[in-house]
Amino acid sequence: MKTQPLVSVVMINYNRERFVGAAIESVGGQTAGDWELILVENGSTDRSWEIAERWMREDSRMRVIRLPSRLPIPVAANVGIKSARGKYVARLDSDDICLPSRLAMQLDWMEQGGHERVGVCGAQCELIDAGGEVIGEKWFPIRHAECVRAFWYRNPFCQSAVLIRQQCFAEFGLYDESFAVGEDLELWMRLAQRFELYNLPTVLVRERFWGQSVRMRQYRAMVDATLRARRLAARRYGHRMGSLDRLAFGATWCARWCPPQWARWFFYKIFLKLDRWTWAEGNSASAKGQLNPPACAGGSVVATDESVCGSHKKLGAQSLLSK
Repeated sequence: MKTQPLVSVVMINYNRERFVGAAIESVGGQTAGDWELILVENGSTDRSWEIAERWMREDSRMRVIRLPSRLPIPVAANVGIKSARGKYVARLDSDDICLPSRLAMQLDWMEQGGHERVGVCGAQCELIDAGGEVIGEKWFPIRHAECVRAFWYRNPFCQSAVLIRQQCFAEFGLYDESFAVGEDLELWMRLAQRFELYNLPTVLVRERFWGQSVRMRQYRAMVDATLRARRLAARRYGHRMGSLDRLAFGATWCARWCPPQWARWFFYKIFLKLDRWTWAEGNSASAKGQLNPPACAGGSVVATDESVCGSHKKLGAQSLLSK
């Protein structure tokens, strides 16, 4: 009988033959070896199945669940999570890429004493285009309070960078399948009723931003799902919405009529640039020992703007998107 892995990486794929091989390879190249990869092949009509099957033959830690027809993303994700045997579930989209130390750093931090109440651990991201070229960076809040505050104006996690305790699903259930998109934001809001949320201040994932990504193809549906999740957070999950949060809610509602290209420009050129100042403050406080800073796999404190953690240099203070 196979031993139980520490982490199960769940990946959903639909017609990503161009990228799925690189995504799988990035999991196979992890410095942490105690993992399994569950690829849910969601009714693809391209060569994705052939690519996945070839990788499955080369690495016994990989399993493929082939669905006969395409299911909504949260439904397909739940199929993978139900099959997961690990203590933790990591997510990765089939067009994104993990850096080699991603799982090692997140597992090392989550297994440390005093972090038992952290249910979700994320990380920072580089943005890449369809060709794999870095086009910018995407920063996320670090501490729990900052993540909860972010509910009202952005998603506090990159879904391809999260590591989730199985205990969270046991206590609060899986993704809400009534959400066609935006299911991850609703899940974080639900889990935050009992568990803490945290992002490592280090780039561990490359997120692909291109014309066929869900956020570009289903922009209006994504906005509507975000508004619905925020209503649930305020009315059902007990998260308080302040006056500025209400303003952000209204701005999101107005964004329904904004062309996706304009919304993308504002979010990445203006909003994230301003929000990064908050990130920098949190990282500075972490360096002073106020946040119980996470450690690298080798035991040192996570890299600051100009230092190195393992083999990956954290991006400097100048955002690529601001150039």
